Amino acid sequence: MTGHDPQPLQKANRSKGAKPEKKRVPGGAKGWPRMEKVTQEDGTKKDAYEKAGKHGLSKLMGAVGTENEDFAIGIFSQVAHCEGTASEKVMHTANFRGAMMEEIAPRDAIETALAAQMVATHCAAMEMARRLRDADHLQLRDSCERTLTKLNRTFIAQVETLKKYRTGGQQKVTVEHVHVHEGGQAIVGTVSSGGGGRKRRRSQTS
Repeated sequence: MTGHDPQPLQKANRSKGAKPEKKRVPGGAKGWPRMEKVTQEDGTKKDAYEKAGKHGLSKLMGAVGTENEDFAIGIFSQVAHCEGTASEKVMHTANFRGAMMEEIAPRDAIETALAAQMVATHCAAMEMARRLRDADHLQLRDSCERTLTKLNRTFIAQVETLKKYRTGGQQKVTVEHVHVHEGGQAIVGTVSSGGGGRKRRRSQTS
């Protein structure tokens, strides 16, 4: 057998009687449109987003947690084109960004805007990591490394911001083991100090 077989695993599974994997429905259950190969009138093919229509727009609005059509279309356009269209793998990278938005699963407009920034930051960080790998002199490597570090810190901050927004800024602390000697007291809750003195909520031991 000569040439490169792009799907050896799938063919091997079929030969063993295994059921082939189901193809992902364009747009998916979560509603983010996917880019696909479209045949033009002259027979050539180009990368283009599926024609969503009204039903597809409703699914997209659900995917980004909004009832505002303009917001849904706008955020979709920003995420879809945040890396430009120069890459020969634009279809794959665009679908990756859409999949990342789906996995973050924003619930409202604020979460959607933050999720879009997270996607852009992550993609920029990975691109900078590629440039760092290919850098051929020290000055360029230092520049790429500094930028990559800043992008990684930004992404971590964005994740923490999303987490705080979803939990209302509340933190849950679980105490598994507390040892109190005879005659001692255990402090349960928040200990704060201010102009009015220290306030404590205590649990008296017997």
